[in-house]
Amino acid sequence: MAYLVLLMLWVVWCVLHSLLVAPRIATNLQQRLGTAKRFYRLGYNIFALLSLAPILVYTFHLQPKPIVSWQGQWRLLQMLLLVTAGGLFAAGARHYDLRQFLGIRQLLKENQCAVLTSDYRLHTSGILNAMRHPWYAAAILLIWARDVTVVVLITNLVLTAYLLIGARLEEGKLQRQFGVSYRLYKQRVSMIFPYKWVHSFCKRSGEYG
Repeated sequence: MAYLVLLMLWVVWCVLHSLLVAPRIATNLQQRLGTAKRFYRLGYNIFALLSLAPILVYTFHLQPKPIVSWQGQWRLLQMLLLVTAGGLFAAGARHYDLRQFLGIRQLLKENQCAVLTSDYRLHTSGILNAMRHPWYAAAILLIWARDVTVVVLITNLVLTAYLLIGARLEEGKLQRQFGVSYRLYKQRVSMIFPYKWVHSFCKRSGEYG
């Protein structure tokens, strides 16, 4: 029963979190706020963090034994996942506008766009030439790079699904903003895991090897 409650808490949080950034709902709520709409993104971020509190408190009291532990030589794989996740976050931050992501740009009434870049262009260089959503990939690696208990397994499965769905929803906004350019970009670059880049790299290596 306790695990079912945990599952429901995570599902409710993910659904609510997604609804509040859905274009139609977010636009409607911002219109209702009038001149205070510039606080929406910052308020959304604060609400997302505060609403995590009851879930984290409930999770803290559930301490089942690990199903899978990162021990011995497996520690190396765990460190690799953590370092890769950190690298993806850092590489993505070179292209994304953190001020807009946090809601500071909106608070200062500065211009903004769906792509989260300060120059409003679709960036396709660097890490974005290998994957379209490095931060989503980093988050997935990060949540799985810990000992797995029943609680962690439930949490990770829900959050992984949430991140994948979130990436798809974000793609809809980017498609509407950049049209054909983004569609061609999608055909060339993988969404989360860079299998297209790896395939292309291996192909090039074979040609010049």
